Amino acid sequence: SGMAWVPKFFAAHTLTSSTITNLNIKNTPVQAVSIAGCDGLTITSMTIDDSAGDSAGGHNTDGFDIGTSSNVIIDGAKVYNQDDCIA
Repeated sequence: SGMAWVPKFFAAHTLTSSTITNLNIKNTPVQAVSIAGCDGLTITSMTIDDSAGDSAGGHNTDGFDIGTSSNVIIDGAKVYNQDDCIA
């Protein structure tokens, strides 16, 4: 895409039988939560609010980006952004 590499804001990587709950994330520069290599991850009551970036043009503010994981549950999440809520 030509965009310089930017680190993920919050990385949930290689977690097993884990729970993340009640987090509020605001104004991330790129995708908010990267999930990779997880098995049995549950995320509950998380809010991702990137609404401050609302403007014309494309943004890369995915809420949750899930890759190569199994048994991932996202429950009760609220995502305000300019891109995919879950990718």
